[in-house]
Amino acid sequence: AVVSTQSTGSVKEVLSRDIAAVARDIDKVKLDLEGTLAGEVKSNHDTTTNSLTRLRAESMSGFRTLQESVDTMHSILDSKISLVEEELRAEMKKTIKTVVVT
Repeated sequence: AVVSTQSTGSVKEVLSRDIAAVARDIDKVKLDLEGTLAGEVKSNHDTTTNSLTRLRAESMSGFRTLQESVDTMHSILDSKISLVEEELRAEMKKTIKTVVVT
């Protein structure tokens, strides 16, 4: 089987076109993948950012609640200390009166 240069040239042209078409398809798939990956990365970044923002807000809310509880406990303790001090003063006055009278 003898192949003429004309038909060899034709085969080369067909192969060149096929290779060029495959290369274009590969480039298109690559761009699609890059776009998809970029979208996924942005979506994951946004989701992470939103989660962190929500977690920070919940933490701050929890901290404020804890601070309010601590403040309330301080207030209660201060009131109880004041009552005990008043009772001690009253007992001391009674004791002093009793000692002075005796």
